[in-house]
Amino acid sequence: MSDPLDYMKGDAKLEARFRASNPPRRHRPSMGVVEGEARATPARLDAVLRVAKRADAPEIHPLFRAMLLDAGLTIPEREFKFHPNRKWRFDYSWVEQKVALEVEGGVWTGGRHTRGSGFMGDMSKYNEATCAGWRVLRCTPDTLATEATIGMIWACMGSAGEGGAK
Repeated sequence: MSDPLDYMKGDAKLEARFRASNPPRRHRPSMGVVEGEARATPARLDAVLRVAKRADAPEIHPLFRAMLLDAGLTIPEREFKFHPNRKWRFDYSWVEQKVALEVEGGVWTGGRHTRGSGFMGDMSKYNEATCAGWRVLRCTPDTLATEATIGMIWACMGSAGEGGAK
């Protein structure tokens, strides 16, 4: 199989961003991942090239953004503060539909989200969001730009109304 990064040749900035956000992966049999396996197909990387340079959503992972557009979903708002009194923010949110996506880092390294106080804080945040009518989806950085996550968002947006899909 050819190197999927061939599609990025000539754009050093985009290639560096992709390599930084897609480090070599270890084998995780339960996830079907083999070390060094590319996360994206050449077609998806081609989509990244078409949309990644747009300035209207610079903080959104370019492959995730491209996959959202390809699925006909709207681009989410980043770091939306949903609570009137707390500083809680959602990583990605579709405010009109009250759908949020939280990216939980440090799952395998004992990060903040998996330690006692961080876990309890997240539980309070998600419970408050649910009481306020939000649907909170969760993924890890490794699963952000995957068909499974896009499908989960699509299913949730469909049940939240037609406003999320184009």
